[in-house]
Amino acid sequence: MTGDSLDPLALSRRLTGSREAVEHLAETLAEHLRPPLVYTCRTLAAEVECSPEAIGRAIRSGELPASRRAGRWLIAADDAAEWARTGDRPAVRARPDRPGADRPTATGSTPGSLALLGDRRAA
Repeated sequence: MTGDSLDPLALSRRLTGSREAVEHLAETLAEHLRPPLVYTCRTLAAEVECSPEAIGRAIRSGELPASRRAGRWLIAADDAAEWARTGDRPAVRARPDRPGADRPTATGSTPGSLALLGDRRAA
């Protein structure tokens, strides 16, 4: 087995033969799958598929709670999940004079790690 062409099944068989390797892999995966504690306008916008400006408008209008630190808006993950879950989000509207104007607008669904956070809070 070379570094260029790892067979995932063969690799998993080799790893599961070692308890230490399994524990290390579980810890590593848990770190990568853990949703963030806070979002910035940019990271939340990417998560809910809208623009950072739309997030900023929601903050300024009071729809989305946030704190300003070091010149950046920070949004608690719980507040972001609640905002996404309730559907109190601005519609994503493409301007006709911009590329992608014919794309559909965002839906009220809870995307990405926000959905995971919602499931975790409900448990």
